[in-house]
Amino acid sequence: MPRDSFRFPAELGRRLRRLRQAAGLSQTRVAERMGRAGAGRANICARVETGRVKYPTLALIADYLRACRAGFGDVIDVLNAYTGRPPADETPGREAVRRLVRNLPARTASRVWRYDVKTTADRRNRGLKPLPARRRLARSQKLAQRQAEYDQVSLLLQGLERRPGTAGTMIQRQLARTYGHNVWGILRRTRGEKLDKRLPLLGKARQFALAQGVLSEDRLQSIQDAVVELFRREELAGRREAAPVRARGPRKGPRPSRRPELPPEMKQREVAVAVALLEANRPLMAEGADLETQARWGRWLRGLADVGLETDAGSARREARTAELTPSAPDPARAPALAALFFSVLDTSKPKQ
Repeated sequence: MPRDSFRFPAELGRRLRRLRQAAGLSQTRVAERMGRAGAGRANICARVETGRVKYPTLALIADYLRACRAGFGDVIDVLNAYTGRPPADETPGREAVRRLVRNLPARTASRVWRYDVKTTADRRNRGLKPLPARRRLARSQKLAQRQAEYDQVSLLLQGLERRPGTAGTMIQRQLARTYGHNVWGILRRTRGEKLDKRLPLLGKARQFALAQGVLSEDRLQSIQDAVVELFRREELAGRREAAPVRARGPRKGPRPSRRPELPPEMKQREVAVAVALLEANRPLMAEGADLETQARWGRWLRGLADVGLETDAGSARREARTAELTPSAPDPARAPALAALFFSVLDTSKPKQ
């Protein structure tokens, strides 16, 4: 019998007992009216009323109601409560998500649960099979992680608003929060191989925020710096991949990650390069350089990252590599100065050899 198949609910047994008592019949008399014979004929009624018949047939319930001169309308609400439940093939995923939300904060748990119910019902209405339990659990964990990140960035931005002279109007606070969350989203989406896309996307977000005419350049820069620093700390701590709570799913053993986990030292190197690129881009932003120019400089400086990570300041190899790449820079005359700024920041944040 399927695990989530119909079981005789206790409420149905109590309802049948009340119908028998209202008809003024004993259990033995009901059994006789049902056509049951033998010395233990009353036992079937006792088992039905106490729910000891786990998987009753429709004929059994119909015979009992007929003997009490009752109908399905007298127990329809109890039966509808069962038939209103989700289909049995959705149960494993629902239970996995239920175990997850028990360990989440109330606000996050409510959002994760509502999202899972809504998306599962949508697939059902479109005639699609429900997602496997592991995928539903992974999706819910990802949503819980995103909500935890959103709350963390919101707390950071609220702290910035409490600084003297930064409260501003409601519109300024709202735009500042929107910009801060946009910066966080860009940082999250441009990790690893997509790091070269970070500066252009941050530039577009900055230009859009400035175009609103609400926040100053300095205010936007302070927000970006605070969010970047928070993201850097979270990356170094290794908290950007896992969900805030790991729930045990129906599958035994850990699920293999779609993206291989970087060793801690390599992760620190990526963070150091990202920070150095952001710092080297500041003079370009201050001068009003367009996004294409900023992206070209970012790609050029990225080519110096490996030698910067593997050599010390003032080494002959570093100087030779810089001189070798200088002709390919967007502006060769300015390349040494930006390379020096890039290396100075990289030297302070890269892992120690």
